[in-house]
Amino acid sequence: MSGGHPHTGRNVKELREAGIWFAPSETSYLKDISFNRICFVGKLHLPTITVDDSTGPKFMNLIAYEMCPDFDNDFTVMSYICLIL
Repeated sequence: MSGGHPHTGRNVKELREAGIWFAPSETSYLKDISFNRICFVGKLHLPTITVDDSTGPKFMNLIAYEMCPDFDNDFTVMSYICLIL
């Protein structure tokens, strides 16, 4: 792959073929992520988000806010974005 980042994640189809299914979390809180495994099947619970024209700028602003040196945080938004990419 030239000039890009190597793709290390798997897409939904590949994850389903591996026995991992998806379900919505009970809340829309970005930290509400869990993974449950029963034998050879796993279920990944992710918070639902609404994607529209404002989603990109909203997440970019939240990431910029997290990067401020005087803001004490655990990089919730950045971690969520990295997970779903």
